[in-house]
Amino acid sequence: MSEAPSSTWADRPTVVLAGLGAVADVAAVAQLVTSGSREGILVAGLLAVLSGVIGLIVLSGRPLRAPGFVMIALIVTGAGVAGAMIEKIIGEPAAAAAAEPVTPGKVLREGEATLKDQDYLDAETGMIGEVRPNASDVWYVSPYRSLWTAGGGALPITAVEGVPDSAACADALAVRDYALVEVGTMKAGGWACARTAEDNLLAIRIGEVPEGDEPLRISYVVWRV
Repeated sequence: MSEAPSSTWADRPTVVLAGLGAVADVAAVAQLVTSGSREGILVAGLLAVLSGVIGLIVLSGRPLRAPGFVMIALIVTGAGVAGAMIEKIIGEPAAAAAAEPVTPGKVLREGEATLKDQDYLDAETGMIGEVRPNASDVWYVSPYRSLWTAGGGALPITAVEGVPDSAACADALAVRDYALVEVGTMKAGGWACARTAEDNLLAIRIGEVPEGDEPLRISYVVWRV
């Protein structure tokens, strides 16, 4: 009665898989050391893992000998390289965002808006509509031609002379803390400064002074604080 064949390197599938996996592992490690293509490193690492897994399947039911240990080594090395590359790819956007400096006075948005009675404006996004807690910044009441900050004037707003920059707005709001500005008493082209719900600085230019219930047309700029 003949004995079952043992697992040897003479098994063609084992040799092919071991060779393929070894080449993939070497390629992956070499690219990792030399800062090669991230996609190439990832593909090579995963290919080594796949070769090792298939090799173990081919060897299933046989005693764990040298070929089996080689397949396990392929899986461990390939998984380590692929895992390191996946972690790097995932971590790069977060690291870049964390490293991005927050620049005071940086312009976040410039825009124009037409505000009807009871319209709220979120200056950071340009969205107009009903009040959005912790997002809406100014609120127009047309019967009184008044422009409030959201929350019934919870944040400061004030008219200013000339064309303000972020520093001028910050200085003006440091000494004047009004709940609203009376648009009807301003001139076309006049400016006001306000704090936004996100604690940024907002400069508002009055396009034309509306009459009655006409909408208010403005242009504005938002600066990061």
